[in-house]
Amino acid sequence: MTDGPSISVDRDISRLWTRVIAELDGPSRAIVSSCVPLTMHESTLMVAAPNEFTRDRLENRLRGRIEATLSDALGEPSHIGVTIDQSIHVG
Repeated sequence: MTDGPSISVDRDISRLWTRVIAELDGPSRAIVSSCVPLTMHESTLMVAAPNEFTRDRLENRLRGRIEATLSDALGEPSHIGVTIDQSIHVG
């Protein structure tokens, strides 16, 4: 019996997010590490941030670096979409 597509996609998204985190500097890595990759919609990776501050950092300060890494990894222009999930534990 093989894994279903959603399990495979979840693993791929986790690996992709790990690659994004690895490409960032220390302070940026700490911020991005608090986020959780959710799903891929076409060329957009949806990510959950634990709070407004983190979402702001991703959308306004780190978007370019994150999207460049995603695009490189996927071989096509890629984007991020960020939502807030306050149930994510930070720290």
